[in-house]
Amino acid sequence: MLRSELSVRAEIRARFVREGYIANAVDHRGAVAVLDDDVASDGAAFPVMGWQLLDVLIAAHGKGIVLRDIKPANPFVTTD
Repeated sequence: MLRSELSVRAEIRARFVREGYIANAVDHRGAVAVLDDDVASDGAAFPVMGWQLLDVLIAAHGKGIVLRDIKPANPFVTTD
């Protein structure tokens, strides 16, 4: 999720959303594509995607894609 105070800045939100969709270029069976993006009730932007993170990171790095903000607090996992 992009913090709500950053989500209101159009250029930052656009970059966040664009970078989310770049994940679709990884083309790895473990990569779940970014299917959509939305805004939470507090104004925070977020991508709608999936989970198989470590294999995906390896595939992304192999394609020259650097994910700049991967940390334990960032993945948000649901069963929906």
